[in-house]
Formats: sequence, structure tokens, C-alpha cells
Amino acid sequence: MRMRDLRLDMFTNRGGTSCLQVARTLQQYLDGDLDDDTRAKVAGHLAVCRRCGLDEQAYREIKDALARRGGDLPEAPIDRLRAFAGELSGGDPPTSPTGDEA
Repeated sequence: MRMRDLRLDMFTNRGGTSCLQVARTLQQYLDGDLDDDTRAKVAGHLAVCRRCGLDEQAYREIKDALARRGGDLPEAPIDRLRAFAGELSGGDPPTSPTGDEA
């Protein structure tokens, strides 16, 4: 696939929602922090978009691994994960649970 096609594909609507919109809300979706309408749109998109479904699987695996580890995690790896998520979504990195910027 050519670079131009990849850029255009980021905005393709599948299941009523674009890949870019899903990328920006995927972590909130996994955390159950979306309203019912947005959650349904993201779920619909994930059901038909293989690439976003793979992103969801990767996020779930990371989240599950962190949950299994338990306890307090060092801030540096968490900050790197937040920065990586921000880069993937093309937006600002999410804030930490304490409200501090990552």
C-alpha cells in the first residue's frame, strides 16, 4: 500500500467511526470511560476493522499484563506508554490518573 493510501485509510469510516476516532478513544473504551453512544460506535468499528481490532488486542494485552503484575509501577515506563499511545492516536498523550501530564 502506498503512503498516500495509508494516510487516507486513517480517515475511512468503518462501522460509522473512523480509524483515527477509534485510536483517540481506544484506551477510554477499554477502561469503560465512554458514553453508551460512543462505546457502541467504537465497538461497531472494531467489529469490522482488522487493524483497529489488532490495536485493541495489543492494548488489552498490555493492560492485562500490567494488572497481573500488580502493585505500584515505576512512573518512567508508564510515562513512555502514555507517550506511545499519544503518538499512535496522533494527539496529545493521555494524562495520568492524578491529572498530571505524561
